[in-house]
Amino acid sequence: MLILFAVLIPVMMGIIGLVLDGGRAYTVNNELQDLADAAALAGAKELDGTQSGMDAASVAAVNLLRNDPRWSNVEAKGLQIQRIRFCKTPLANPDPWQACTTTADPKAVNYVEVTTIRRDVSPVFTVAVGATGNVGSQAIAIAGTTVVACNVQPLMLCNPTEPAEFTAVPGQMFVFKQKGGGQGQNPAYVPGDFGLLDPPGQDSSTGPQLRNLLSRQSPKFCYINNVSPRPGQSTGNVDTGINVRFDQQPGPGQQDGLDLTPGPVVIDGMAPKNKNNPCGPQQDLGATARMPQDTGMQQVGTLLVGTQRPTVAAKNAYWQYHHNTNWPANLTTRYEAYLSEIELMKSGTWGKPNPPEPPAPSCAPANVLNKGDAARRIISVAIVDCQKQGVHGNAVSNVRSDKYAEFFLTEPASGGTIYTEFVRMLTPDNDDGKLHRIVQLYR
Repeated sequence: MLILFAVLIPVMMGIIGLVLDGGRAYTVNNELQDLADAAALAGAKELDGTQSGMDAASVAAVNLLRNDPRWSNVEAKGLQIQRIRFCKTPLANPDPWQACTTTADPKAVNYVEVTTIRRDVSPVFTVAVGATGNVGSQAIAIAGTTVVACNVQPLMLCNPTEPAEFTAVPGQMFVFKQKGGGQGQNPAYVPGDFGLLDPPGQDSSTGPQLRNLLSRQSPKFCYINNVSPRPGQSTGNVDTGINVRFDQQPGPGQQDGLDLTPGPVVIDGMAPKNKNNPCGPQQDLGATARMPQDTGMQQVGTLLVGTQRPTVAAKNAYWQYHHNTNWPANLTTRYEAYLSEIELMKSGTWGKPNPPEPPAPSCAPANVLNKGDAARRIISVAIVDCQKQGVHGNAVSNVRSDKYAEFFLTEPASGGTIYTEFVRMLTPDNDDGKLHRIVQLYR
């Protein structure tokens, strides 16, 4: 028994050492993988298609996470992240240390790859059976971000400031004119071009489909990180889909599927020729009766963008026409004026008895007549870098779009042209539930 026990002691010590030292090494590897996963997720959350987003991702992944694996008994102070790389695809090579296709282009970056430093475990129990070398471990993780845009209108604007980031000033006027090119034609899109989008999962939507989607404040679909341009124009359907918000109701047989809800204030510079027939033939009241336009307009692609705000005289003329007083000094944009007019109408202080144009809707069906809110004059538009992504009509689908802007409709659409002013950029933190940034691990 003593001889057998003496022979088994080294074996028993080896087994105990493997369990304890090996278990510590396995635990260190798990800790490093947790650290890599957390760092990759923290970095991916910051990605937004800009250089500043990449810089923020580096800070989040490298500097903000300094967890020291507790089961490593070989000290390594400071940063625990050895390398961070930005990728356009997550898995380019089966080798785990060469996993992603790297890129330095902020607009192409969708993923963050994080590699930890090597952490060692020096043997304690296996020393008894001759072990002398440290056991090391290292971890890698890849995380990506996806932007999901839900309840947005199927509209796209080619970034007019490409290759720079899209910027606009609240109150700046944007006149959207559709890009030409019919079915079978695939003209190249350039900065400033404006067009329609197919609904998700479709590559050939009909005019009535788009008309109905444009009429809805919250279309029931989501674009997941990309959109597909629709070829050609659809002027009449665009006008109908937009102008129901101004209480311009289409005729019988053209209302199926439309959201007929108008905005609470529907001033459009038109008034019925016969006051006893408010939905009959209309007469144009002239430019003074409509929201004033910017005095300077610059053409970029098919887009007209304002360079100078409306004159004080033009704003005063509009307010005098409808309210018998000058434009309030505290209102800096047309959207603010619209919100103010809603409050004036609700409080019964419109300021002008028997106004030349009734501000409240009257032609919409009774079941939706008073259900519209201020958002009915707001549309959401995808902002796309068309040159970089080589957009040519519907020849290029699944175009990346993770930026959306909201625009206020200043007057009814005409001939497929939409008159708006910029309100704000949508972000996942300030989006009324339209944008969702989804961050997830890929390895």
